[in-house]
Amino acid sequence: MKLIIIFLTLVVKCVVFGDSQQDWYKIQIEKNVLPSYIQAYERLQTGVLNELLAVSVASLNDTVVDQLVNRLYCAIQKVYVSLEQFVSSSENLQIEVNNRLQSNVAQAGVYEQNITDKETEIVQTDQALTIALSQSK
Repeated sequence: MKLIIIFLTLVVKCVVFGDSQQDWYKIQIEKNVLPSYIQAYERLQTGVLNELLAVSVASLNDTVVDQLVNRLYCAIQKVYVSLEQFVSSSENLQIEVNNRLQSNVAQAGVYEQNITDKETEIVQTDQALTIALSQSK
């Protein structure tokens, strides 16, 4: 009986809280993590790859190469900053997820203790009723 109650509690918890947790996680990813990743990708595409694809090998001289290197260096620095923001956001989200998980585990422990307490009360009530019925006969 105890296992059935615990199982049902977990199922209800997953059904009720599972979707909201998933929605929360999706929102956090979209709001805090993806923007810096997208920014890094776009900077890499426009500032580095497109710049390299636009180079005409025939027109390369020292001045053109110096300018190209400077533009690439600046673009790569911007990509690096965006990737740092992405990693930082990801790490912060992981910390928040861990904190929520710990909280949920603690809450599940409280629910489990409440169930155990209720089961004890039921057993005690059942025993009291059994004794009362046997005395009344």
